[in-house]
Formats: sequence, C-alpha cells, structure tokens
Amino acid sequence: MDSATLHAAGIMAFLASPPFLLTLTVAVYWGALQLYCRTGTALLHPIPISIIVIISFLKFTGIEFEVYYHANGIINFMLGLSVVALGYLLHDNLEHIRGKEFSILVSVFAGSVIGVLSVIGLAILFGADKQVIASLQPKSVTTPIALALSENSGGIPALTRQHNRPVA
Repeated sequence: MDSATLHAAGIMAFLASPPFLLTLTVAVYWGALQLYCRTGTALLHPIPISIIVIISFLKFTGIEFEVYYHANGIINFMLGLSVVALGYLLHDNLEHIRGKEFSILVSVFAGSVIGVLSVIGLAILFGADKQVIASLQPKSVTTPIALALSENSGGIPALTRQHNRPVA
C-alpha cells in the first residue's frame, strides 16, 4: 500500500471510531440547538437538523449505521433512563394529571394512529412492498408486541426487530 492509501484508511478509521462518532453526535446536536435558539424557526428544530447532518455524514463517509449506533450506545442507554425519569415525574405530578385522563388518552391514541399512518404513507410513497410495510407498521409499540403484530400481518419480524431496537 502506498502512503496515500494508508493515510486515507487512517482517516476513515478515525471517523468511524466510537469516540469521534459520539463527539460528532453531541456537537451536531449542540450546533443545531444553537441555530434553533438564535433563529427561533420551527423548521430549524435541532432534532431534524441533527438527523439530516448525521445521515449526510454517514452517507458521505460510507460508515454503516450499525457502527454509528453502537458508538452512541451511552446516549441510547441514557435515553432509556430518561423514560424511567419521565415515569417518576409523572407519578410525582399525578394531582395535575387527574381529571385530564380523557385528553391524555385521546392525544396518545391520535399520536399513535398518525405515527402508524405516516409510516405506511411514507413506505407507499417510497415504493416499499407489502411485506416491508407490514414490518414497519408496528413501530410505536414495544418490540415483543411489534414482532407479533408484524408476523400476524405478513411482515418480516427480523425487519421489525431491526426497526424497534431496544433502548439500552
């Protein structure tokens, strides 16, 4: 191998390293958050901007999503803890929630229906076949339930499992 090839391989190894990918994720989100705070424009919300930047980076560099996902394992773990913290806060604020159960249930139901319909609509729009659509439909439920729903509706459970990753 010549030195240019070795140099390029070294750069790619660095770009695909867990410390770099974790730092990139935090830096991109922080930058997107700063942009959003300065502009106040809803179209520049940090989550979609971060997603666009990270996906573009992964596509440009050829880094597989699996590598990126595992490099950010600590973030995924912390997101799992944040769900527990949310449950704790909800429990602490039960007196504020009481009397609003109907509104909460309607909102959760509407959000779930819109989530499933948007996945189906996007899958159809992008030309996915029926088996893929059936595999993506149960995206809003826990993995064991999603797998059963996918299998019963003619989907591919392995694809559903890939889509419904465990948080931790």
